[in-house]
Amino acid sequence: MYFPPSQGFHYLTDQYQQVGQLHHNYSRVRAKQENNDNNDRYTCPKCERSYRHMHHMLRHCKFECGSPPRFQCPYCGMRSKQSNNVYKHIRIKHPGSKLEIVVLHYDQQ
Repeated sequence: MYFPPSQGFHYLTDQYQQVGQLHHNYSRVRAKQENNDNNDRYTCPKCERSYRHMHHMLRHCKFECGSPPRFQCPYCGMRSKQSNNVYKHIRIKHPGSKLEIVVLHYDQQ
């Protein structure tokens, strides 16, 4: 990993402290999960959908819950809230076509 010389040692120290804090927080979450039953799930506070992993629930809350699809197939107009679903659709329904997607922009509320 390259860091420009102007950033200096303090930048690296700050960055390592931030990474260490994130790792510490994630370790606490993992330990908490391992102590719970396998049936425990994380539930969206808006729509009551549940997820096995917290990061999936957070992605749902931030990008999917209550919002229209953000990604569209350029060949047929199929839409999805996750880009990987559109890429998979293009590979299956439009074989040999260029893998590109249309990113739709909506006003955030």
